[in-house]
Amino acid sequence: MADEASQGARDLRDEAESQADRWTRDLGKRGAGLARALESASATLRDEGDHRMAELADRAAEQVERMAGYLEQEDPRSLMDDLERLGRSNPAAFLGTAFAAGVMGGRFFRASGSEGGNGSNPPTSPSPHRGSGTTDSQGAHVDQDGRHDRTHELVDRSGGE
Repeated sequence: MADEASQGARDLRDEAESQADRWTRDLGKRGAGLARALESASATLRDEGDHRMAELADRAAEQVERMAGYLEQEDPRSLMDDLERLGRSNPAAFLGTAFAAGVMGGRFFRASGSEGGNGSNPPTSPSPHRGSGTTDSQGAHVDQDGRHDRTHELVDRSGGE
């Protein structure tokens, strides 16, 4: 019984490592694509005479390309060892970088539209019209009961919400 549990744990760990390896390699390939896009943007900026921004795009492309190569070549265990070393040697920089990576990763994955989405998210800003409903043929807001909702007029007169 204990042997079966140990084997199951090993199988689970191996599958997780394999999945992490696929994920980091895919992330590396996407990073390489981003680096190419930055290089293209740099060339366009240079053609338009914006040499300062072109230089910044070149630097960003180099850094992204380095990181992409690292992700494609290293296995997840080495990646974790490197992250642990960085965290021990400079905790403040590690936490700042982890936060920035989390924010950027979240934006990246939302933009990529996983689970069959088209990459767009519904707007999160509040509407001047409270509750749900529709608009009538003149564009006036009508609530669920068919009554005209005039709260937007109050918002408009007050200069916003």
